[in-house]
Amino acid sequence: MHADPETVPVEIRPRDAAMAVTREATKEATKNLAREAEVIACAYHRAARGDLWGALVAAITDALVDLDAAERRIARQDQLISRGYARGWTGAAAGRPGSGAALASCPHPLPDEPASAAAESAHG
Repeated sequence: MHADPETVPVEIRPRDAAMAVTREATKEATKNLAREAEVIACAYHRAARGDLWGALVAAITDALVDLDAAERRIARQDQLISRGYARGWTGAAAGRPGSGAALASCPHPLPDEPASAAAESAHG
């Protein structure tokens, strides 16, 4: 129980004050990103020896390569997660090759495992 039941035990800020704090944080983050973008742009401009078009093309190319790599990593993670759940690899030994965790309950071979090995592990 609070010492004084007539007072609020926590500070309650008006919604406008909370929004102002959020707006200020957003403005600060935007300024930081703009500064970082300027530094990156200058580096590309310098690397292109003053060729603005070349710097722009290089920056966009690098960004697209990074985006493609990130998308591939995400797709691979999704595949691994799906395979792990489908094969029952959710315990402490999840996904460890040779751990035998939940492999005995899966009659399907791994892609690099011969069918006879999957049958053996299913039967003991």
